[in-house]
Amino acid sequence: MWVPPNVVFEIDDAEDDWMYRPSSFDFIHVRYLFHGVRNWPRLLNQAMDTLKPGCWVELVEFHVIPDSYDNSLPKNGQIMELYNVLAEIGSKVGIDLAVAQKFKGMIEDAGFQEVQEKVFDLPLGDWGEGRRMKEIGRCQRLQMTEGLHGIASGLLARVAGWSQDRIEAFLAGVRREMNDRSVHSFYKVYFVFGRKPISV
Repeated sequence: MWVPPNVVFEIDDAEDDWMYRPSSFDFIHVRYLFHGVRNWPRLLNQAMDTLKPGCWVELVEFHVIPDSYDNSLPKNGQIMELYNVLAEIGSKVGIDLAVAQKFKGMIEDAGFQEVQEKVFDLPLGDWGEGRRMKEIGRCQRLQMTEGLHGIASGLLARVAGWSQDRIEAFLAGVRREMNDRSVHSFYKVYFVFGRKPISV
């Protein structure tokens, strides 16, 4: 893989103290960390400290509890059971599955200005209208069915104490429902961004 000479990859824990000097960054982008961050206000305060004045933070996350327009998503089905279980287990270790809906207020509370929120529907499967939405839905279904183990197994095994056999059987049922074309479920994707004041 070719990497531009001005790009550097670093592995770090965003929940630890950031080791960067104040005003180090022009832009901070945070994506798909709903199950990895427990203290969002602290993360955003550190983002404020390390951004240059007038620069931006952007959070992109999907509200991981799905819905459907036509009530085809069974309320007692496997997909909803997954999120009910993860929400209950996650709350025990400080993970909020509904955090995406709270980002706008959190960014404002951290002192960012010109805060904007844009929300889009993200279909799970190729049931959407038009070629573009069908392709997006196919990609989301693939991402979810392939990534379920990574999303769920840590909480189910380490926090809830489930065996690997129980986890695999449960996730197989979730995948089966996610691949059911009669289920027209979708997620809400939140793009929320704000600008550090010129003078703080």
